[in-house]
Amino acid sequence: MRSKVEAMTCAACLNEDRKHGRTSYWRRIHHLPDVDWCPIHREALLKFDPKAFRHRPTDALAQGPGVRLALPTAFDAASILGRYAGLLAHWLQRDFVGSSAALTHVIRDGCTSHELRWTETGRRPLVSDLIARQVPTEWLALHWPDLLTKTPGEYFARLDGPSKDKHVSYPGAACALVLATLFDSVSEIQARLEEAESRFVSSPDTVRDGALNAAYLDFINGAKIDTACRTQQVSAEQLEQRIRDEAKRWSRATDGAPRATPHRRRSPLPASASVHRPSVAKSSGLEPLSLALAQ
Repeated sequence: MRSKVEAMTCAACLNEDRKHGRTSYWRRIHHLPDVDWCPIHREALLKFDPKAFRHRPTDALAQGPGVRLALPTAFDAASILGRYAGLLAHWLQRDFVGSSAALTHVIRDGCTSHELRWTETGRRPLVSDLIARQVPTEWLALHWPDLLTKTPGEYFARLDGPSKDKHVSYPGAACALVLATLFDSVSEIQARLEEAESRFVSSPDTVRDGALNAAYLDFINGAKIDTACRTQQVSAEQLEQRIRDEAKRWSRATDGAPRATPHRRRSPLPASASVHRPSVAKSSGLEPLSLALAQ
C-alpha cells in the first residue's frame, strides 16, 4: 500500500459500479505504492484529500474532480512499469509472506543473466543502473528522484540491496521494481519465486497457511500468543511450533557467520592504587563480588 495517506480512485471503475448498480468503494488496487494509474483500465487515478475516506468515492467525486495523476510514457503490460503494477496487484492477493532468501536468489539469477553485479564494489553495472536507464524518467523523478542523481556504478542500497542481503526485508515496492526490470513477465517472476520458495522454505505448508502466518506476524509485532491465536483462530500448539520452526531456520541461516569476540577493556589504574578482592563465602557462590580500590 502507499506510504502516504491518499484517497485514490479510478473514474472508469466508478462508472462500472454505477452501470451494474454496485455501491462504490475505495479499492486497495488503487493504492499500490507509486502506481498512479488503474491497473485494470490503465487510466490515470484521481487523488482526493484523506478526508474523502469518510464518504463513498462517488460522493467524493460529486464534491470535486480531484487531482488527476500524471501518467508515465510507458506503462502497458509489456513494459517495466506494467509488470511492476501487475506484480504488486498479484502480491496484494497472496495469503502468505515469501522468503527473503528465495527472493534474493531469484534477483541474483536475474542479475547474472543481465551481467550485473550485486556486490557494493566492482566494475560491472548494478541493477539500479539498469532501472535508471530503462524506466521512464518522469516516473523516476516523481517516485525515485535520488536514483537520477547517482553516478553509474554507484551502489544504491534501496534497489541494489535486495540482491545482496537475504537476511534483510526490503520494501515490496523496491523488490517489485527490481524484479520487473530483470524479467519479462509477471508469470515468469512468479514461477521463479515459487520454485525458489520450494527450495529455501523448510515448511511450505506452514508458511502458506494464511491464518497461522497472520498469527505469527501478530506475535512478532508484540501480541501475546493467546491473543494472536484467538484473533486469527489458530491453536497455540500450531503457533508455538511455527515460532520454533522460524527460530531453527534463522539459526541454520546464521550458522558459520562471523561473530565478534567480546573484548573487555581494562581501565588504567593509578600507580599507587592496589586492587582488593574481598573473600566470598563458599556456601552458595552466588554472592555479588565487589572491587574496592585501596588508595
